[in-house]
Amino acid sequence: MYKTVGVYRNIKDVKAFEEYYVNEVMPRFLRLPGVIRMEITSLFDVTEQQPNGMENIQLLVETYYESKKAVQYVLSSSIGKDIAKKIMENPTGEVASFVGREKVFYTRAYLEEKKEDHHA
Repeated sequence: MYKTVGVYRNIKDVKAFEEYYVNEVMPRFLRLPGVIRMEITSLFDVTEQQPNGMENIQLLVETYYESKKAVQYVLSSSIGKDIAKKIMENPTGEVASFVGREKVFYTRAYLEEKKEDHHA
């Protein structure tokens, strides 16, 4: 599965930013062809000191797509560019953006449990 990942840090007001993203950005993305779902993950430091440049990362925003072609369409479309511009213009923090191909691995116990759920 292909996805885009936005890594946000140094956000002045995380709650306000998340509300903005959920109310202004996500509805537009979710209407685009080939977009499957979006997720926001709040991050919290687990160590006292992060490597240089990795400090104060607060949110990950992941957008999942049907295919690589769908990612390319969204990134090159005028609507996709407009949404990206809207994200970059929000002056509440810093963002780095990436495209990725996801690989998922499960434990056997989890897969067995899921198999049993389908037979129940």
